[in-house]
Amino acid sequence: MPAVVQLPSVFEAVIRDASRLVPDLRHVRSEEILTLVHRLPPKRQAQTIALRQARSRRRYQPAFPEVVFEGRDIRYLLSFHPRICVASYAVGCDPLETVMHELWHLSPEADGTIRSLRHGCAFNAAVRTCTEAYRRAGGRELPRLEGSERVAIRAWKADETPCVAYVRQDVGICDNRALARSGWRRRWTEEDVALSVVPLAGLLPNVHRYVCPNGHVIQAHVQFRKPRSCATCAPHFDRRFLYRPAALEEGTKIF
Repeated sequence: MPAVVQLPSVFEAVIRDASRLVPDLRHVRSEEILTLVHRLPPKRQAQTIALRQARSRRRYQPAFPEVVFEGRDIRYLLSFHPRICVASYAVGCDPLETVMHELWHLSPEADGTIRSLRHGCAFNAAVRTCTEAYRRAGGRELPRLEGSERVAIRAWKADETPCVAYVRQDVGICDNRALARSGWRRRWTEEDVALSVVPLAGLLPNVHRYVCPNGHVIQAHVQFRKPRSCATCAPHFDRRFLYRPAALEEGTKIF
């Protein structure tokens, strides 16, 4: 029987290497990050949840969850979809850059909050700089899978995940009854996390790829039922630039 690919350990190793090898990521404390690998919404490859990030709300104060995993106090939850390691699903994107993208979201103070820099040109440039520095320093790469392997994944046993709750200041943050009525939980441990081995093929969403006459390629998670034209070639619908189904090779650029 083929060996099981331990995806949580793989991502954890990359995060440890990044915090050690990339100067701009020296603030990352891998021991305060819980790495999850599981199915995410079709259009999402990864996500970061900061457990000390709270919005300013009048007359309310935040109640932060306590996540302890194998004796470690967790401040960040990083989730990755296994498909970023599959060559045919990662066409046009760099899986390693996805990891650096999530790490760049972590606040430089490493206090469980999110960096104030929003997505945009400056954010993307910083992510590319981190990725290049990581590779120059000899950091390990993510595996390139075929989609037929059996993989270990890590996810919460229940549908809910740790999150910040808000309680009225006149009730008090210590009134656990008010929080319990809303279904909110304060403490989470490794007993709430499940590690399972599953076929990778069962986690992969349907992906349809289309190419225009000029070679611009897009991918969608639903099949086009009506003709669509390339927005790169023409800002409005134009039958000269209609998409047609495409079969891609690794390295093709996605627009």
